[in-house]
Amino acid sequence: MAATPRQLKLIDEAVNNHLKYYDTAFSDLLKHRVECLLLNTILSKDYNQNVEEEESQSKIPSSTRLRLHKFQVENSKLELSITNHIDQFLTILSIQNKMKPDIITDITNQLTNILNQNDHLKSKINRINTIEKPLMDKITGLIESFETNVNKMKVRLMHPSIIKNLDNPSRTEEQKANDLLQIDYRSFVLQLEDIKQEFKNFPNFDDELLNKEIEENLNNIKIFDKLDDDQIIYKLSRSTLPDISEELTIDNYEDLILKTIDDIKILNNENEKTKTSWNSNAEIIMKFKNIIDESKDDDNDIKMEE
Repeated sequence: MAATPRQLKLIDEAVNNHLKYYDTAFSDLLKHRVECLLLNTILSKDYNQNVEEEESQSKIPSSTRLRLHKFQVENSKLELSITNHIDQFLTILSIQNKMKPDIITDITNQLTNILNQNDHLKSKINRINTIEKPLMDKITGLIESFETNVNKMKVRLMHPSIIKNLDNPSRTEEQKANDLLQIDYRSFVLQLEDIKQEFKNFPNFDDELLNKEIEENLNNIKIFDKLDDDQIIYKLSRSTLPDISEELTIDNYEDLILKTIDDIKILNNENEKTKTSWNSNAEIIMKFKNIIDESKDDDNDIKMEE
């Protein structure tokens, strides 16, 4: 493929620039050519002047002769240096013709690495768009739902119909997908049998009394609501949640949970003490009642004997 005139001009300019600024041997040769032209001009001028004066012998100034002598010496030196320089170029060209240039191998390797990096980036971007972004959106939705449900001002009122509707088979796929981005309200449903099992570990457990207390709590306390005969709902919106802020960390939540557990234990212990004290007082009252009843019986017997 032949080079265009524009390409040839660019090549010529590149070569001249290299020879002028980077190749000292050819740079010296260019300077020598300039000196040659100057000497030619000076000698031509002296020759023409001698011809006009019609002198048989040319008169060349001593300064021009000295300059010409220096030129001849420099020319001999340049002849040797340029010859060696050209021989070096020919040797390099011969080697390059027999061996594949390393620069081509380097460029090929760099191109391969760039293509591999490009494929890796495309794969990573595809993973972000198809897997990581949807997952992050879901996590963000769950966090927003959690913050909404623990904020007393924003929490959604829970009604038994909401819980029952979650298992409705007629719900659309879109509704089911939205449910995945919300807190599962079914996790607030408590089984009465599980509650009874917990209370059975306490001393003086009375199944009938527990059923009565549960019924009273459902009627009087707004924290719980009845779902059916065997289940109740813990209504988060009615609970005495601590004030939530963005500054709270997981450790803070853990501390709040532990504090709540300790408070429950303290209340349970106080309840047990109250029950024990009440039972003790009840026994004393019953003893007094028995004594009074016995005293009344004795008085009646005395009156009857009289």
